[in-house]
Amino acid sequence: MASAEAYMLSRDQEESQRLNTQHQFMRQLANGKLVQPSVPLTEVRAIADVATGTGIWIQEVAHEIGTANNDMDLVGFDISSQQYPKNGINDVDLVVHDVTKPFPKEHHGRFDLVNVRLLSYALESKDLQTAVKNIVDILRPGGYLQWQEIDAIDSWARPQTPNARSTIVCIISERMARGLTPAFVIRLASGKDIADQP
Repeated sequence: MASAEAYMLSRDQEESQRLNTQHQFMRQLANGKLVQPSVPLTEVRAIADVATGTGIWIQEVAHEIGTANNDMDLVGFDISSQQYPKNGINDVDLVVHDVTKPFPKEHHGRFDLVNVRLLSYALESKDLQTAVKNIVDILRPGGYLQWQEIDAIDSWARPQTPNARSTIVCIISERMARGLTPAFVIRLASGKDIADQP
């Protein structure tokens, strides 16, 4: 993302449709929930969606959660505006920002909840730690970070057919060749490893 965008797919209508379908699949995996149930939504006034893509997650949040709270502050961030809806999204600000760069100071400590999904598929390994720091910077103290990833290393299909295995090996090899994170494991300043924790 830093010098040349690492996103490995195109930015056309077909890709936007794929992202929206992927969102629906991810939502089904979460039993239809947009926000992890342990997050107390009554305390949430500002939500950011980092790597928002088409903005579908934040759009559905605006519709389902924001309508109950007219004072909700909703922002979607992405490195490119190419997949933003042409007419924008009601009650949502869509902002172009590269997560490997520090967010402007006005966003620091602003958000009660920050949502991130599948960012490791668009981040070079060398940029992951910086991106995590930048995302944490925009959380208010005591805020919630909701981060979903799919780790290709653990994505073995059942049954483990030769075709399924070769597909996963191809994905991992391709990610490594492009300098992307082969597995989502990050190390924070505290020295603790975080890997897809619930």
